[in-house]
Order: sequence, then C-alpha cells, then structure tokens
Amino acid sequence: MTRAIGPLFRVCLLLFLACRAQAAGTPTVVVFLEQDDERSQRIGGIVQSRLKEKADVRWFPYSTENMSNPIYRGRLIASLSHAQLVVAIGDNPTGLVLGELDETPVYFIGVSLISGTLMQSPRISGLMNYSADDVFANMPKAWSRGFGILYTPGYEPVVDSIKAAARLAGVTIHERRVAQRGALPQSAESLMEDSPAIWVLGDPLLVREASFEFLIERSLAERVPLVSPSASATRQGAVFHSQAKAEDLAARASKNILALLKTGTTDPRPRIDLPPSGGLLLYHQAAAQRFGLAPKPPTWVKLQ
Repeated sequence: MTRAIGPLFRVCLLLFLACRAQAAGTPTVVVFLEQDDERSQRIGGIVQSRLKEKADVRWFPYSTENMSNPIYRGRLIASLSHAQLVVAIGDNPTGLVLGELDETPVYFIGVSLISGTLMQSPRISGLMNYSADDVFANMPKAWSRGFGILYTPGYEPVVDSIKAAARLAGVTIHERRVAQRGALPQSAESLMEDSPAIWVLGDPLLVREASFEFLIERSLAERVPLVSPSASATRQGAVFHSQAKAEDLAARASKNILALLKTGTTDPRPRIDLPPSGGLLLYHQAAAQRFGLAPKPPTWVKLQ
C-alpha cells in the first residue's frame, strides 16, 4: 500500500493541474507513455518541447505494475478524461486510453499493434510506427506487382495511406479485409494466391497467437513472405518490419497535434497516417535468407 501513495498522489495532482489549466483557458495536453522505454521517452520529450508554448503539457508514465492497481488505474483514467487532448506514445498506453476514454480526444504516436475497432472513432487520430515509403523503397522489385495487404476494419485510413505511397512507388496492391477471426483462413489463402508477399497490419486479431502462427505456416507452405508491423511478429518468422525514426515521428506528430489544438482537425493530413521515409527495416535473418532477400545496411538491421 505504501508504494502506491506516490503514484496516487501524482494522479490527484495531475487532475488538479488539469482543472486549473482549463479554468485559465490553456489547453491541457497529457503525454502518456511507457515508463521504461527509451524510444518513447525521446519522442515524448521532443513533443513536449514543441508544444510547451501552446499548451499546458503534463507528462505521465505507463507501467504494468501501476496499471495492476485498480485504484491507481481508476484515478488515472479520471484524470486523463479532464485533458483537452491525450497524446499516447506506444502500443500499451494507446490501447489503454482508446479502450477507457469515451469522450476525450486522443492522438497516438508510434503504434504497431492496436485493435482496428479502437481506431474507428473520429476523436481518435495518430501516427503509426511504420513507413510505407521505406517498405516500398527497400523491398525486392518482384514484390511490386500485386503486393498484398491483410487488415481488419478500422485500418482503412492506414491502407489508404499505404495505397497512396504505392501509387507513387509504382507498386500495385491486392488487399483483403478480415472482419472476423473465422474469415482469416479464406482471406489469407486467396491473397497468397495473388500476391508475391503480404504486409500484415497490426490488429491483434491477425498478429497474435494462433492467428499469426497460421499465417506463418501458410507463408512457409506457399512460399509467400510476410512483412510484419512489429518486432514481436518479425521474431515469429516474418521477414522484416519497418520502424520510423523517433525524431521523424515526433516532428510530424507535433505538427498534427498543434493543428488539432488550433482547429480540431489534423487536416490536411489523414486522420491516421504513416511516418515519412528514412527509418530502418529490422529483419529476421533466417526468414530473409529463406526468401532470398539481400539486406543492405545501414537501412537494414538484423533483429536481435
């Protein structure tokens, strides 16, 4: 109980400061991020520095230990709901606020794995962790005719951004939308018949447990490599995933967040967007060899 006093006090203090900022007419932005993740900390620091003259920015960490305390979790959600905008960095903080906040606008940054259902609300906007430009610039040319995309409802804005990048890169796209788990086998099989490689977007329905095991098995059987959204999925046997630079994510996100605070919209950017090129492709060495890829440093980095 003693260990919870500090975090609980901090939640109450955040709530007080948010109410004070609202009364003063200053937008309150809460930056909510993984407590022990250096990349998230770096993104959060840049965003905070760029917003400090436009908003009352409060920084709050996410940790599994704190979230397991129901009192702390409840007070945290109550506090976040008083912000004009919650900026969530990374998968876990984003999943929590999208699932718990019913009315507060949320802008997420650097997300790889998130339920498409949670992204469908118009009050949700954000920036994914992977770059279509980097994928298309570095993948084998043989993949460019009929490159496959497998996704779930809610990922339509992401798919639109990928298709826009594909048009500029001269890549033709085949896509399948998986509305429920039972539809995955047929959708995946038909896409593998038409595509030389498939990008599986990051809904847990597709990239967790039995579903992704099935996709890896079919990938090996049909000799159709998978591009994944995250390190965890790449480690299971996908050939690689894209990871944008933290600085690029923070710069684009800051611009969109300032537009949100000013006008309530991220126009002219899409509601859910992809970061620019210039990041890394983290690859699975055995899978890359199996499918004949030739990774080229420094853009390609072997996943440890």
